[in-house]
Amino acid sequence: MNSFIKITPFNGANSDLSERVEEYLDDIETAALSWELSITPGVKDATDRSKIRLFRQNLERNGDAYHWWYYVLPEGDKKDYGKIVREFKERYGIKASQASSLFAVHNEMLSLAQGEGEHIRDYVHQVEKLSWKIPKEMDSLFAIAFVKGMRDQERRQRVTFDLKDTPNFAFLKALPVVKFSYQEIGEPDPFRPSQQTLEAVEPSVSL
Repeated sequence: MNSFIKITPFNGANSDLSERVEEYLDDIETAALSWELSITPGVKDATDRSKIRLFRQNLERNGDAYHWWYYVLPEGDKKDYGKIVREFKERYGIKASQASSLFAVHNEMLSLAQGEGEHIRDYVHQVEKLSWKIPKEMDSLFAIAFVKGMRDQERRQRVTFDLKDTPNFAFLKALPVVKFSYQEIGEPDPFRPSQQTLEAVEPSVSL
């Protein structure tokens, strides 16, 4: 059946595949119509039976969507292409992808921790990269997780003390305070390895 149009098997395990949901369904429609035309020239619409068969046969074996079809989707719904499409979009569409991505970011944020032996510069760089993914409404929680993840307990307490009365607590306010806590006069700036010595500079925090 699928010799008339190439259909990329749908897996569904990666939330990034949400952008392929519409493409996959369009391929199913086109391939089904092509199949019907080969049997009955002149037909304008493919039958749901052909669409369902193509839909099922092109789910990547042992992928998330394959599991969904055989173990999650109710047996009765498998005979109704309209229901298949609606439930497929609910599970793998854009909104589902956004929720999945938000969950992943939230989990990554709460798992922040400077590794044993990890230089503070590398930890801060990791956090700065993650900060671009953080929604505005989660910024304060992200800033707290960032400070909490520092291994140096003494510096962590100092940073917490310096920030405890800061209104509108945010990551961009916590970042310079954390960096300043690791700087010592006469010593190279740990966040600028090429800089020979450090001058006395107060962190720029707008209260």
